[in-house]
Amino acid sequence: MDKESTSTRKRAVGTEAVRLERRILRAIVAAGDDGMLQMELVAKLKLGEKVVRRLLKTLRAPGAKRIYVARWQLVSANYCGVFKLGDLPDADKPGPKTQRAYRYRDGAVNAEALAKKDIAEAHQRWADNWVPHCDPAAAWIGRAAA
Repeated sequence: MDKESTSTRKRAVGTEAVRLERRILRAIVAAGDDGMLQMELVAKLKLGEKVVRRLLKTLRAPGAKRIYVARWQLVSANYCGVFKLGDLPDADKPGPKTQRAYRYRDGAVNAEALAKKDIAEAHQRWADNWVPHCDPAAAWIGRAAA
């Protein structure tokens, strides 16, 4: 390969990267105040994850920062950055929960406590909708006395 074709390819790749960066910026602007996750950008722009990740990295570079992480959103078990347009500092990423904190997240210590909680909730739902089928006094005395 000669030197001229290599530089032509680099220019072509650079031009394509600039075009894709503009598409990403337009998509983030269109999202408005909600911002966009990386996976939403992948789906909307029909690009590969690796391509979008690299372009987001260049758009967040310290010298020419054009987007920032506005907040972190929990997606399945991981936190993903929600990107917005601007030069603000990135939001702090929440730390991972310890195994103990994850296990006791609802205040339930074990499976028995979880079962008791579910039973209490089911009973409360039943009690909220329950109506007597006959007069309460008649129910106490019984039908034989009537």
